[in-house]
Amino acid sequence: MNRRTKISAVMAGIMGLILGLIIASSFDWTARSSAFDKAEQQKLHEQLQKAEPTAQAMNEIYRNVYKLVSPSVVSVVTEKAPRSPHRWRRELPRGWQRFFDMPDMPDMPNPSQKEVGEGSGIIVDEQGHILTNSHVVDGVDHGSGKIKVYLYNDKSCDAKVVAVDKKSDLAVIQIDASNLAPAALGDSSALQVGDVVAAIGSPFGLPETFSVGVVSALGRTSVDVISGGFRVQNFIQTDAAINPGNSGGPLVNMRGEVVGINTAIATRDGGNNGIGFAIPTSIAKPVLESLIKHGKVVRGYLGVEIMNINDAVAEHEGYASAKDMSEKLGLGGKTEGAYVHEVMSKTPAYKAGVMPCDVIAEYLGQPVKNVDDLRSRVMATEVGKKAALKVIRDGKPLELTVIIAEQPEAEKKAAEEGEEENAPSSNFGIVPEKLTPQLARKYGYEENEGVLIGSVEDGSAADLAGLKEGDCILAVNGKPVKTVKEFNDAMKTAEAHKKVKLRVHNSERLFDVLLKLGKQEE
Repeated sequence: MNRRTKISAVMAGIMGLILGLIIASSFDWTARSSAFDKAEQQKLHEQLQKAEPTAQAMNEIYRNVYKLVSPSVVSVVTEKAPRSPHRWRRELPRGWQRFFDMPDMPDMPNPSQKEVGEGSGIIVDEQGHILTNSHVVDGVDHGSGKIKVYLYNDKSCDAKVVAVDKKSDLAVIQIDASNLAPAALGDSSALQVGDVVAAIGSPFGLPETFSVGVVSALGRTSVDVISGGFRVQNFIQTDAAINPGNSGGPLVNMRGEVVGINTAIATRDGGNNGIGFAIPTSIAKPVLESLIKHGKVVRGYLGVEIMNINDAVAEHEGYASAKDMSEKLGLGGKTEGAYVHEVMSKTPAYKAGVMPCDVIAEYLGQPVKNVDDLRSRVMATEVGKKAALKVIRDGKPLELTVIIAEQPEAEKKAAEEGEEENAPSSNFGIVPEKLTPQLARKYGYEENEGVLIGSVEDGSAADLAGLKEGDCILAVNGKPVKTVKEFNDAMKTAEAHKKVKLRVHNSERLFDVLLKLGKQEE
């Protein structure tokens, strides 16, 4: 490069720099940066100082809630025999997995090792009763394992199971200890969306963990986090962090009152994604009292078969669509409420004058959202209590009064929807379940296609064959089955021969499987 070229390059650089400074100054970038560093930062600092008393007041509330409730919260550690080595086959995710605070099962667990589970609980009285989830103590509720409870002061106690209610996913265990700090159970019906709540428990085995969020929804039903056909569902939804190990711990309001029992999270990866579910105290309190007093849950009963108003039910009832059904029933196109398909004879609903094709719109003065909503509230109602019903009949509102009765023994086995109790139909280990319209939609089946597998017993012939919850059984030994009764009868007949051939369908394939009692070849 010659001397003239060098000078030209330097001059071009200087001119570029000058031009850049002129442009920068026209936009006032340097002045703006300087102003932000000084005046703006000072202004923000002064604003934060003014707001500090409000922030400190909120901090004080959080601290006091934690100090008040944390002595009532315990860590629950269970030890039990390992689950079947083949259980993993039926625990593979199907769609959007709901994670139940249980550790993932390894592919081939060591039979000599004990399976350890972790959860939380809340002390409810000075007699040492602790409320937790039934799935936290699952597998040790029949004396087949051990439960260790760790208190806030690092003391530990052995615990025994008092009673379990799997339909609400609640259980009561008890410890022998003194100087306990029972929690106050509050009124969950006073909650509103947006209320601040806190979750306390032992996520990932970290005791006394405190997380804060808000109530993000109320009255969540059909969440599919409690297995079985006859479930109690009316969840509080919250974004307070709930993780594996929080199950059974309290959700509390800013008065330090327990308003829910943390139960499950909706997740794709097993961790917190900002959607957690808690059983409200409106359900938990009567279950707790009944488990302690009776060793079981005494549930209220109406005596009706009820359905949600949707397209599948509308088609079943002879309507063109859910909207058509709603309009012809006089609901103005709305689908809220519980449609009465059938009224059982000599039941509380029958005596009160409830009729088929009625729509139960209100119960105890509160609107009925759907079947799960009504069912949960009826079951939580004290037996013998008079309850106001508002039904829509032929498009007109009608006020009725029903006297709630105790659920009959027969209904405990068949439940209000005519479904069988969650018990294996035979020694093959399959717990059948009626394929309702809701479950058919969930698993992608046609309604009345067969009988659903509600669950499978660990180590059973069905378990070893790889059958899992959500599979649909179409035929037993070549004979089609469409009801739980047909399935049970066929399986009992097959049990005498100690083997049975099933035709099974799921979202992936249609296949036949042979189940044998006794030792089964892999």
